[in-house]
Order: sequence, then C-alpha cells, then structure tokens
Amino acid sequence: MRVFSSSQVLLSLLDIPRAPLFLGAIFVFHPLLGWLGLAGAVVLILVTLLNQFLTRRREGVAQEQSAMANRFSAELLRGGDYVWAQAMRPAMLERWTAIQDTALAQKMAANDWTGVFSAFSKAFRLLLQSGMLALGALLVLRNEMTAGAMIAASIMLGRGLAPIEQTLSQWSAVQRAHLG
Repeated sequence: MRVFSSSQVLLSLLDIPRAPLFLGAIFVFHPLLGWLGLAGAVVLILVTLLNQFLTRRREGVAQEQSAMANRFSAELLRGGDYVWAQAMRPAMLERWTAIQDTALAQKMAANDWTGVFSAFSKAFRLLLQSGMLALGALLVLRNEMTAGAMIAASIMLGRGLAPIEQTLSQWSAVQRAHLG
C-alpha cells in the first residue's frame, strides 16, 4: 500500500473521472471527432478490463509465492541454530531458492501480460490521435471546423486518454495494493 500511495498510478486513477469531460469537449468541436474519441476510450477501457481479468490470477499466485518465501525465510531465521547444527543450510537454501524462483517466474509472467497490454494501449492511443488529426484535417478541408479546433481536439483526446493508459501500464501496482 505504501508503494501504491506514492506511485504515479494513484494520480492517474484520480484523473480518470476527468476523462469524460475532455471527451465531451471534443464533441463541441465536431460530433464525428467526439465519436472517434469515445470509441477509442471504450477500446482502451475494454483493454484495461481484459488486462485485469487475465492478470489477476497470475498476480495473486505470484503474491502468494512471494509471501510463502518470506514466511519460509522467517522460519529459517527463527530456527537458524537448529538448521546450522544439523547441517541443513544447503538444503534449506535450495528449498528457499526454489520457492523464490517460482515467485519471480510468476511475477514476470504477470508483468509480461501487463506489458503486452500496455504496449498495445500506447500504440492504439498514438494511432487514435493520428486518426483524430486525419479526421480533423478532412473536416478542415470541408470547412466544417478550423485548424485550431482540430489541434485542440487532438490535445484533448491525449489528455483524456492518458490517465487510462497510465493506469493500464501500472496495473500490477493496483493489483498488488488490492491483494495486499
């Protein structure tokens, strides 16, 4: 919880309620731009939910394995004299290493999944901003809006979707705080 409360993801979670305001403001410039921004936001939210669904179990298993390794090392510290007297140090070290390696492997697997979703969301957001500029340019050429409104809509889209993308990229911290 301490790491979560001092992380960037907490600020992103607090910014998410402002995202609809930015997306609503895009509708003021032109409805087509607003619908494009809204569709992009829905896709990013679905990706975030899919990420949460697919990584929750992996993150939980990694957390359990890490806790097991910590409990085992605490037990070894309490019974260190007995382990040392019975010459069990190499066997106990090997056992702790196996538990710790399993925990790290599970954690890396969960982080790999989150990384895939984070990379997709970043690429999708950049594609969406390019699409917003392209649609805006088309609307400017048709004299349906000004070039300034096109740029403003693109910036507002970036500001509206950035908290969602940041939350997705730091999702493992959110899950660890939830599990912890």
